[in-house]
Amino acid sequence: MSARGAELLERALQLDEDTGFAKRSHFFDIVRRRSEEHAAVGASFCLVVVEPADLGPALSLLGEFNEAALLEVVADRLRHFEQTGLDIGRIAQARFALLAPYLADVPHAREIAAQIVDALRPDIAVGAMRLTLDPRAGVAIFPDDAADAAALFGASLAALKHAGEHHESLSMYDRAIGEAQAREARTGMAFRSDAQRLSSVQRDTEDIVLFTDEIEPPAATPQPTSFRLLAEPRIDAATGRVVCIDSQLDWTDPEGRLLGGAATWALARQHGLTTLLGGWWLREGTRAYAEGMDGLRGLPRLGLRIATRLLLRADFGSLLQEQIERAGLRLDQIELGLLAHPSLADNEPLVAQVRALRRAGVRIALDHFGEDEAGLGFLRRFPVDVLKLDAALIARIESDPTDNALLRSILSIARWLDLEVVALGVERDSQRVLLQRLGCRVMQGPLIGAPTALAAAGSLLRPPREGADGKPAEPAMARTLLLLDDEPNILSALRRLLRRDGYTILATTDPAEAFHLLATRPVDVVISDQRMPEMSGTEFLKRVKDLHPGTMRLVLSGYTDVQSITDAINEGAIYKFLTKPWNDEHLRAQIGEAFRRLEIERDNERLRDALEFANRKLEGLNTALETRIEEKTDEILRDLELLNISQEMFDLLPVGVLGVDDSGMIVVANPAASQTLGPAAIPGALVEEVLPAATRLSYERWKRVVDGTAHAPPPRLPANWTPPEAVEASFFRLGGFSRAQGDMIVLGDIGQLPEPGGRLAIPGAHA
Repeated sequence: MSARGAELLERALQLDEDTGFAKRSHFFDIVRRRSEEHAAVGASFCLVVVEPADLGPALSLLGEFNEAALLEVVADRLRHFEQTGLDIGRIAQARFALLAPYLADVPHAREIAAQIVDALRPDIAVGAMRLTLDPRAGVAIFPDDAADAAALFGASLAALKHAGEHHESLSMYDRAIGEAQAREARTGMAFRSDAQRLSSVQRDTEDIVLFTDEIEPPAATPQPTSFRLLAEPRIDAATGRVVCIDSQLDWTDPEGRLLGGAATWALARQHGLTTLLGGWWLREGTRAYAEGMDGLRGLPRLGLRIATRLLLRADFGSLLQEQIERAGLRLDQIELGLLAHPSLADNEPLVAQVRALRRAGVRIALDHFGEDEAGLGFLRRFPVDVLKLDAALIARIESDPTDNALLRSILSIARWLDLEVVALGVERDSQRVLLQRLGCRVMQGPLIGAPTALAAAGSLLRPPREGADGKPAEPAMARTLLLLDDEPNILSALRRLLRRDGYTILATTDPAEAFHLLATRPVDVVISDQRMPEMSGTEFLKRVKDLHPGTMRLVLSGYTDVQSITDAINEGAIYKFLTKPWNDEHLRAQIGEAFRRLEIERDNERLRDALEFANRKLEGLNTALETRIEEKTDEILRDLELLNISQEMFDLLPVGVLGVDDSGMIVVANPAASQTLGPAAIPGALVEEVLPAATRLSYERWKRVVDGTAHAPPPRLPANWTPPEAVEASFFRLGGFSRAQGDMIVLGDIGQLPEPGGRLAIPGAHA
């Protein structure tokens, strides 16, 4: 190969074409070489990883020309430091690394990093756009912070992460950052180890078997772990009745901190363990719940989190039925929770499975609704019974008008769709009051009851929580009913009849006191007798309509003044006329219907305001969405064009290149490889059948060195072997900075290159 050809190829392999800086792999080699040189003389150097925070999003908004112009400006600002002796590499799309050799001290490192950040800080004008980069940097020092290149990279990236999390422009790696990095690594390792011990069924990559015919699911956790299942009560705040025991999977980290349910499940998703943990949760949760509720009647539902991949199993329904029966429960006592995501509604097998489960009696809940990506339109396409509103949304409803309006919209739509709405994370009594006023009666959280061990869930089935004065706390803004009748025995009979429905009942024999109660208490439904000494029921209710129009008004009387009753009904003062004596169930049903009608009317008012606000917001969102779709389309087209360009460049390389997998099969080959080795050098062929014997021998020797088996006997040559025409080759192990597995073989016959030249000056082993 000519010197010019070797130089061009070396630049293509080592340098980034947009900036001229070292590529990630080449820069890593530079850092490794520098660490060896500095270690030999006892010197220090620092590695600065800098990231213009807003550059990544900006690149997706710019066209190809402007993107190149933007990178050119950034490169020009950093090139000054290259001229002062710093090594520079582009290690990601918008991330650069700079190595400052022969460092004086730590303040010197901070000064260098500050100069780099300041150089990138000024705004950049690209076309009609002006971009603020807001750069941040992480700094690590060799050998103080790390003793080798890989560890130094990790330390500087950890410092960069710390800078981003704390909104700092510069962060020096220190013991605290190192401890946080080590703690995160220890936490991940401990979490995976604990998760694996939960089941005797081994995890194979991401494919987890929940149950098998050969392995009987264990009755309890086979080995001690830091996982535990807790139970949190969910109540109907109007009655205080526990309607569900919501189970939570908690984990204690190596430092003894309880992560909580949301953080535990997030770790499970991060480490690909949701299927394994979801299977154990289902198995152990049903067993522990049955144990905790042993001997009790009228059990509330059991809420379980389920992994989507488990639901996609064709036999999940039968496996669930078997497990439920083993625990002595019924399917209609189970509520399965899923994390809402728009993609769920587009998964036809999943939707079919969910529908089958609902037909069998299982209730399906969407967890953390309102804070995820699933919108209200998702409810039309995905079969669901329960919406569990995220605790973050509930925490803001008292102070954020937008979240308050969103909550009201969800409640109104859920009521029309016959969905149960659950408020999660209720912490304050003021939240409980507001939720009930808006029509959300089912809730859970610290205010309702602290979590306890699932095996002791029976202790949660208790009377309503007591207030600070020791008396049962009256549900704030529960359904409130005002009774007016001049006969005390009628009021007593009505109290006894209606108390079971959970109403807050106000009763009086005096119309004046009734007006006082209406002025001082939130009343929903008013029931009045018709014949009273001071005024008639119709007259009383007409005045109530004028003073308190947001009430439902009924007459309950054994006396009928047809004309006055007709006039009152026509004027809207009376919703219904009920007669004495009454039928208990009919009266209860009519009063319940009055409450429901009132709630619907109130929701209509709230919904009108919410829809007006939502429509304005949706207009903005639709505009932003259309823009984003156009941007993503352009991005995809650019990526496709880049792939085509990369393939064309690969095909035009003047030297042959083979990609070989771990089994020795050729996966990719360019035309130059076929010209060098013949037509047999195509994808699918075995490399040992294609390479000349001498080259194959060198390749096999190189593999034994790289794989650490150099002590093994060398391959034998055939007895009649004669050296073929020499083919120069270089070998490289893939996977250092990607998920690739296998080797790359670069071929080059000296006679085929444009000019006489030497061997390729790139790292590797050569034939």
